[in-house]
Amino acid sequence: MAGIVPALVQVHVARPQGGGWEHLVLRRSLQDHEYPGLWQCITGRVAEGETAFEAAQRELDEEIGVAVHQWWSLPVVASYYDRHYDMLRFAVAFGAVVPPSARVRLTEHEDYRWLDCSHAQQMLPIPAQQEGVALLDRFLTDPDRRGVLAQLYRLR
Repeated sequence: MAGIVPALVQVHVARPQGGGWEHLVLRRSLQDHEYPGLWQCITGRVAEGETAFEAAQRELDEEIGVAVHQWWSLPVVASYYDRHYDMLRFAVAFGAVVPPSARVRLTEHEDYRWLDCSHAQQMLPIPAQQEGVALLDRFLTDPDRRGVLAQLYRLR
């Protein structure tokens, strides 16, 4: 099959809270060799033989260990120039809805916060991740989400 094969995924996690939605942002360890102290969503590489969606599920389980109620495909593809490897990288974005009582288990990060959409966007320096948070928030708050948005983008 022809197409672009993504090497990376990003997963935006949200939970219902107080009649609205909170979005998870994670801070990479200050000892991380690539992006120390960076606030981000869940990110990771797609393993050989794995689909992007399988990678998203695996990365979420590895990085925070929380059960997911709903999965969404977010219509944003993050691209950036990776100066470490002199290549253009592409990441497929997903949204994951977790229960309000979800207990985050940190393994690769040193801190996390649950924030409303605007504050989460302010914490995330990467534009594609800001866009991913905004899209997931729109999908969850738009009255049409049970209609067209769900038909197009809800995975399960």
